[in-house]
Amino acid sequence: MDREAERISGSQRSNHGNNIHRWFVFATAYMSMMIDVGFIFSSGALFVDIMTTFSTSRSEAALVQSVLMAVRFGIGMVSGAVVQRFGALKAGLFGSCLASAGLVLSYFATSVMFLVLSMGVILAMGSSCLFIASSVAVGQHFKGKTGLVLMSAQSAGGGLGGMLYPFVLEYLGDSYGLKGALLIVGGLYMQLIPASLLWTPRVKRSKEGNINISMSGEDRTKVKPAKHTEKVDKECREDTRFLESDDKYQQTSTEDTADENNDSVLIERQLTTIDDKQGRRKTEDKRNPEVKANNRGKDTVWESLKQLAFNPSFVLFAVGMGVAYPALGILFIFIVDLFLDAGLTEEEASLGLLLVHMFSIFGRLLPGIVMQSRRIASLSVPIFAALLTSSAMVGLAFVKSLEVNLFLCCLIGLPYGVFVSVFSVTTLKLVGIKQLSNAIGVLFTLNGLGSGLAGPISGLLRDLLGSYTTPFLIAAGVILVGAMLFCVSLQIRRKHKHYATERTALLQSGKQTQQTSNT
Repeated sequence: MDREAERISGSQRSNHGNNIHRWFVFATAYMSMMIDVGFIFSSGALFVDIMTTFSTSRSEAALVQSVLMAVRFGIGMVSGAVVQRFGALKAGLFGSCLASAGLVLSYFATSVMFLVLSMGVILAMGSSCLFIASSVAVGQHFKGKTGLVLMSAQSAGGGLGGMLYPFVLEYLGDSYGLKGALLIVGGLYMQLIPASLLWTPRVKRSKEGNINISMSGEDRTKVKPAKHTEKVDKECREDTRFLESDDKYQQTSTEDTADENNDSVLIERQLTTIDDKQGRRKTEDKRNPEVKANNRGKDTVWESLKQLAFNPSFVLFAVGMGVAYPALGILFIFIVDLFLDAGLTEEEASLGLLLVHMFSIFGRLLPGIVMQSRRIASLSVPIFAALLTSSAMVGLAFVKSLEVNLFLCCLIGLPYGVFVSVFSVTTLKLVGIKQLSNAIGVLFTLNGLGSGLAGPISGLLRDLLGSYTTPFLIAAGVILVGAMLFCVSLQIRRKHKHYATERTALLQSGKQTQQTSNT
């Protein structure tokens, strides 16, 4: 009895320690968003300083941030694979070291092309790993509705950083110049090196005292395969893949289940579909712990990407984000120059950027809060954001007065924050925690392709036409295209969900009938 009481007491102390640890994980992930994402999306405040320091044109100066965005997003699939293969801790540590090195090297820049390499490539690669690793770390430690809210709150850290950075960069630029400012920001990034060491997998102790660790991809490949157990009805195989979001099956108790963030949690607890070496699909019962370990071993990067490719709702959502988000990104490249063209000052432009990031905090919190309701579809959030963003971009193309420009900055800040949060929150709802790193990587890659073109093309049009009217009108139209893709994705999702729900009900009814006949 004494040994049993001691074992139970040790288990309780261990779980209490894990609860404290996961809040440290959230705090450091929030700090990562504030330092990293806040700087990335405030780097437009350096646009004029880059032109002045290196005596270059607008299109060449815009190349720095355009390449930064393109590489940061473009290598997303690689970063996602790194996070899944090595875990959030190693990926976050690598990303923080790489990003810090890129900014420190920028101190020695002698040309715009040097900044393109140090910031546009090295910093961008580190930033990409940091974003995905921090999101996955929070998703691993917080599940269900709590996880959705906290992931939204984590992304709000980028909005807070975006509010502070314009003033910090302006002060540092006036005091130490462009290069000195980048060196000091590199020192801030170094604080993320010890912070990322806390992003360890969650350790959960069962009632019997056994320890279960949420393993990274590197550890999962070491799990020995077990023998395969009983098969289930063949007709239900494809249905389980399409039932990605059925709110009727979402659980309210969410802290101790690994797959709770996925809307199809009830179905996926019973069934999981995997590919064998010959490409045949096999459906296995997850209630057997040996089979569960076997599935983890086969959960490779390539397998995850194939599952994402056969998810039509996610594919359309990813393409829509790859179209709409880069179009919105040109605002942060040219916002200072846009205000100067309207006859306003650089300080007023910094105020506009502050308002964008201030209201983006509310936008970043919106998806996690809205998705608490079962009546609101997860894809309706980016649809709303795209429509509102397109309207605000049209207004910025024509308005010249300070008051209206500041109002439009407030208006565009809300959907901008929604878009940033959608990268992790909506994606988590669509694919679940197991595929989150690769799914965010796919989104990043598609956005990188668009970001690599949006900045230089918009800067070139401004140099040729003498105003930002045409670039912003084109951007508004492109964002509307993204909204249409979101709508199509939502309809396909509803259709597949309805079909899969009916098939699952038939399967369960058949099982009950068989059990009744056997008794």
